[in-house]
Amino acid sequence: MSKKQKNEVSQDTKPKMSKAEIREQQQIERQRNSTMDKIKLFIGVALVAGGVFAYHFFDKQLPQLVRAIFPIAGVAIAIVLVFFFCSFGKNLIAYVAESTQEMKKVVWPEKKNAMQMTLTVIVFAAVLALFMAISDGLVSWILFDVLLKRG
Repeated sequence: MSKKQKNEVSQDTKPKMSKAEIREQQQIERQRNSTMDKIKLFIGVALVAGGVFAYHFFDKQLPQLVRAIFPIAGVAIAIVLVFFFCSFGKNLIAYVAESTQEMKKVVWPEKKNAMQMTLTVIVFAAVLALFMAISDGLVSWILFDVLLKRG
């Protein structure tokens, strides 16, 4: 019997899972990953807190530069733990990498066009501000001076 035939036979003997069972297993896996991520986050926070505690605890025994290593090391280890061993950290790294690739695809305008567009926006904003100031003054004058005669 060839390897291909053996694989086909071994696959046929495996029980087929329904879509509901597959979804249930995926849900259990997500919950387990979520729980593990929370534990890793707790460890990261504990490392940062431990570094800060060690910095203040060894106030009299060690010089300040040596004590500064504790919180820095705690933060560095926590960052590595969160970004490389937690699922959302991995997802964030993947998102940043994909965003960087997309930014390389962007065609940026030339300096002359960018300056013209910027100047257009500034002029439009100034005209709009002037229009709103005149409108506000006109409405105030009509409402308070003409109609209510408070002037």
